[in-house]
Amino acid sequence: MIRILAIFLLALFPVIFQAHAKEIISITGAGPSIDITEKFVSVLRENPWIEDRYQFRLDPLSTKHAGGIKNTKQHLFGRTGRPLTADEKVIGRDEIFLAKIPTVFVTSRSVGIERITLEELRSIYDRSIANWSRLGGKDIPIFLIGREKSESIFLQLKQTYPFFNSARFDIILHNDTAVKNYLKYSSKNGLAFGSAPNLIPYHQIQVEGMNLARKVGFVFDINNRSHPLIKIVIDNAESKQWKDRLILWGYQPAGP
Repeated sequence: MIRILAIFLLALFPVIFQAHAKEIISITGAGPSIDITEKFVSVLRENPWIEDRYQFRLDPLSTKHAGGIKNTKQHLFGRTGRPLTADEKVIGRDEIFLAKIPTVFVTSRSVGIERITLEELRSIYDRSIANWSRLGGKDIPIFLIGREKSESIFLQLKQTYPFFNSARFDIILHNDTAVKNYLKYSSKNGLAFGSAPNLIPYHQIQVEGMNLARKVGFVFDINNRSHPLIKIVIDNAESKQWKDRLILWGYQPAGP
């Protein structure tokens, strides 16, 4: 009798396990949207229906905006670092905006600069101004920390302020983590740009006349549009409750 019961339970176990197995939602992609993705998923998990059905795996490293799009070939979502281009939409991808993330310029507080004008920023990046003393700071050279040509923040800077197309950098780094480490360990007079949430520990220089923020969020394959989680994510991203939380966290709602 015991043997028969054991065999029955072994046969039943996979059925029970399958009934309670959660769908794995693996999300990777652009670095600037890592923090906002973590916050958004934490809000989704407050819903017991979602918590019972889905297990979220968030990659804490950047695989770039392109990596987010590639992730949708196997998984439901990828992270974006900017709005999709027409070419990216034509391959059957759509997007859900979660927030706007400001682009900031950071350096060490020791350079002695609090704010500059947009024209002074132009002069820095075309090398007309190469020393912090020219801006009222310390007599030390300005070390320009740049990003690779296809990086989402740099792309937006070039589109909005064309003088960045001819910018000449002293070093090119590939993500905000590398920028943070370089500022911390290797360059006390460096000037870098990046995503505001990722560069909070560093001294931000206010650029008068510049208010640059880009929309970030999720990308998904349009063939998955009927997936129940897609609709839930869209509804939450557009809700007043989510927008109110964004403001409390210091983010900007994505808007229309």
